[in-house]
Amino acid sequence: MSHFKETVCQEYFFSYQDDDSGDEEDSDEKIIRELTEHGIKYESKITNNEELIKNLREQLERLNEIKLSDEEWREIYSKLTNKSREEKLEVIHRNRWMIDSLRLKSGGIKNIHLLDLQNIEKNAFQFIKQFPDKDNSFSNEVTILINGLPLIQIELVDKNISIKAAFNKKIKNIYIPSSKLFEYIQIFIISNGKETKYYSSTNRPDINTKSRNASFEFTIYWSDQANEKIKVFSDFSVHFLNPEVLYSMLTKYSLLNAQNELLVLRPYQICATEKILKKIHSSIIRGLKTSKETGGYIWHSTGSGKTLTSFKASQLAKDIEQVDQVIFVVDRRELNKQIIDEFEKYEKGSTNAINNTQDLLEKLLQENDEKIIVTTIQRLTRLIKEAKSANDKQSKKTITSEKHEKYEKLLSRFEDKRFVLIFDECHRSQAGRMREAIIETFKNSHLFGFTGTPIFHNQKDPKKVNKSSTENLFGKELHRYSIDDAIKDGNVLKFTVDYLHAKIINLSDDSKKSTINQDPTYKHPKKITAIAKYILDNFDRVTCRGQEQSIAAKRRIGFNSIFATDSIESAKAYYLEFKKQQEGKKEPLIITTIFSNSCEKEEIDESKDLPPTSKLSIKNKDFLKEVIEDYNQTFKTSFKIDKFDNFQYDVSERLKNKEIDMLIVVNMFLTGFDSKTLNTIWIDKNVEMHNLVQAFSRTNRILDAAKPAGNVVCFRHNAEKNVAKAFKIYLKDSKKSKDRFLSVLSDYPAVYERYKSSAYKLNEIMVDVIEEPSAFIEQCHELWEAKSILRGFDEFKEAEKIIDDQKEKQLKKYYLALMETETTINTPKPENKKSSPEENELDFVVEYLKQEEIDFKYLNNLMEEWSEQEREGEVNKVWEKIEDLLDYSINLKDFKGYIISYRDAVRAGIAPVKFKKWVKKQIDQDANRVANKEGLDEAYLQEIILVWIKNKNFDLSGGKIDRLLIKPMSRQAEFRQERREKIERIIRELFELFNKYYFIFEDEDFPEEE
Repeated sequence: MSHFKETVCQEYFFSYQDDDSGDEEDSDEKIIRELTEHGIKYESKITNNEELIKNLREQLERLNEIKLSDEEWREIYSKLTNKSREEKLEVIHRNRWMIDSLRLKSGGIKNIHLLDLQNIEKNAFQFIKQFPDKDNSFSNEVTILINGLPLIQIELVDKNISIKAAFNKKIKNIYIPSSKLFEYIQIFIISNGKETKYYSSTNRPDINTKSRNASFEFTIYWSDQANEKIKVFSDFSVHFLNPEVLYSMLTKYSLLNAQNELLVLRPYQICATEKILKKIHSSIIRGLKTSKETGGYIWHSTGSGKTLTSFKASQLAKDIEQVDQVIFVVDRRELNKQIIDEFEKYEKGSTNAINNTQDLLEKLLQENDEKIIVTTIQRLTRLIKEAKSANDKQSKKTITSEKHEKYEKLLSRFEDKRFVLIFDECHRSQAGRMREAIIETFKNSHLFGFTGTPIFHNQKDPKKVNKSSTENLFGKELHRYSIDDAIKDGNVLKFTVDYLHAKIINLSDDSKKSTINQDPTYKHPKKITAIAKYILDNFDRVTCRGQEQSIAAKRRIGFNSIFATDSIESAKAYYLEFKKQQEGKKEPLIITTIFSNSCEKEEIDESKDLPPTSKLSIKNKDFLKEVIEDYNQTFKTSFKIDKFDNFQYDVSERLKNKEIDMLIVVNMFLTGFDSKTLNTIWIDKNVEMHNLVQAFSRTNRILDAAKPAGNVVCFRHNAEKNVAKAFKIYLKDSKKSKDRFLSVLSDYPAVYERYKSSAYKLNEIMVDVIEEPSAFIEQCHELWEAKSILRGFDEFKEAEKIIDDQKEKQLKKYYLALMETETTINTPKPENKKSSPEENELDFVVEYLKQEEIDFKYLNNLMEEWSEQEREGEVNKVWEKIEDLLDYSINLKDFKGYIISYRDAVRAGIAPVKFKKWVKKQIDQDANRVANKEGLDEAYLQEIILVWIKNKNFDLSGGKIDRLLIKPMSRQAEFRQERREKIERIIRELFELFNKYYFIFEDEDFPEEE
């Protein structure tokens, strides 16, 4: 067996090369030299589309060992280019780099390979520079071709411009490449010399759909195995831009999921995958039987993409010739469906659905099954137990001879065949015992564990073996990517933690304080009342929801939360208290609760694979039925307790979609549940060590710049001690310093100091903003970024604000006015100046200002109030309020003209009373203007624009362009360029229209037809 070559280098040493030196020509010569040294050939002659196509033909003929006739080539080229970008991705990832069923002139059929997947040496690596774009202008970009097909694009930006600013500038535009072949690009790389990142081609807009999810947060640094980032381009090119790494990235470490999103793995994910594969290979070579030597564990932080890593490891392990089957094991049934759903998103049909032990038995007996088996540890343990007891006298009486034979065959397979078992988080005591039973059964296999919070040996007595430790169960740590690594890389967020035990006691009735403090179960009714009131009073602040907003708009712009309690009894008490305190509210928060067998106090033998609510007490079952009935009334559903799994799945989906504002739990949803829209966990229970880190980590998934941290609010007196103890264990650095904790926890005094400093500077600058526009903008960014973090702390109330709401409105007014002038934003920077902060941070500011925005419903009410008073001839001061909004609202910046037009129309007596009908009329007029100009179906255009606005999604997929065109355009070769130019023009016009009206009309706000 050949030596296993790793994609990620073991250790990186900074080269100290100066990538700032020289002019652009020197830079061009440098990249040509570097790529050539890595074995990638420079093709200087390819400077236009004709030469690109000619080279592609030559390379495919060479690779496929065929001389194509012109007719055959036209068919191949047509099959390559007459596809959408999504279809081109499918050619690569679902059709395995192949154009199939080419009809040869000789009468035969041949599949044309775009890449040799067996021998890298047979593939030609080339690169071209400054290929002209659609306007025949040249950009400073390098394209790497493999067998003539453009697959990697390197975007080189000025050394004085941050790559974040350059990226944000690019995603504001729809990506329309100069050649249809460029739609095959899989990976983009962006660099200014000092900083370099890569990202998937679907993390940017295309001509069919303008994704609002394209975000710099999803760009990736390359690194070494110790997670040391490789930023400098000259070093990046050595470790990434060489044929071996590029080949692995394209063929092994990229995948197209069910939503047609191209996922490119991060270096730590690749490293973990390869450590597992290397361990399997070395064990096979050494002829080892199942032991700690044949496995190990991966310590990757929660939120770092463990599911994708484990899927890719499972998929590649399955491809090893000596491996017979891969089993992915989760620790409870609620994660089983979640993992299967995720795996199926990565590759449809990649897993076997297991509904019971009989299903599992049949799948494990299948020979040459290419699919990954996903099952719970309880189900697998139960099957092993049944198989081993098949020879018992009692069992022989109850099972058929056919089943007895199957059990015998299964145990034989477990002993002789090579299985790879990959375990997701399994750290409860019973899971440890069940895993031991599995280890004893699989004699010739490999066991790997994935965890964000490993359990260690006794810290006080290292010689004392902890049988439940992760190392004792799986073997040695194979790779580590700890929570501080993930935060440092920007893959997950820091936490803000508030400790409010003392405050809650003070909120309660004075005469009851001593009783509450002494209550060992923390279930005193006064405390529950006080905590519920505190959460309702502070919910909008902590979940970053606006003030003057409808509940629908609050859900859209803000986040939601989980409330962790210590028992079913507590969950019930809080559920009823929230219900009571929200009685009569016009727009109450949607709060529900969920619990199952695992939340009961008594230990349950989970290896029996019992129904999830079978061990609940009658009282708890009855209460859960009431909760489900409330839920059904809220969401117009019809769930029953005997179909608990369906109820749980629906709760999970609605929580992810922000339809539920807060979910009260005991144990469920505190591990394994991932939702980017959840930013807060309220905790009234004692959580420690790995359970604490797991619970906190529900909140810190990255979404966008509007979510600066995961918020944690603790109501127990021992919470601060537990936090310090847990992070002491789970941070990478073992030094006992406060700075280490600040790597994961936001520090209120430090952030408040930043806020205070910026506030004082702004007070000085505001005296003459025009003289210091750049300084003003920079301090606004600093102030708003600090404030977005401070909102997660209870300490930051009105008394702590140095800039009050009125002055903040004035700041926004000045800020937007400066942005309108574009004098500071677009002025070219001198060579010796760094890029200005507004370039780097504009995306954050836009998201921050949107959180503070008024919504359309509020604006509509104001406009109608003004309109009625205006018509009645009353003294009308509402317009002053509207003018104030126009000055500081980012949403209304592009809408100002329509509001002024409506005012003038009302005063002229020619506008309807309903403002939203006026807006609908403007949308129709704008749509008709574009339709008349471009020859489009007016009615259909009006219809789909309203759908786009309602769904907040610009979508032209599914042949909408052809349906819009009244007169179909020819697809023949001589008209192809004309058709392309017209479609590009239409798309731009429609996208401008969508952006103009994007913020209006929540579902209930569509105007009624007259």
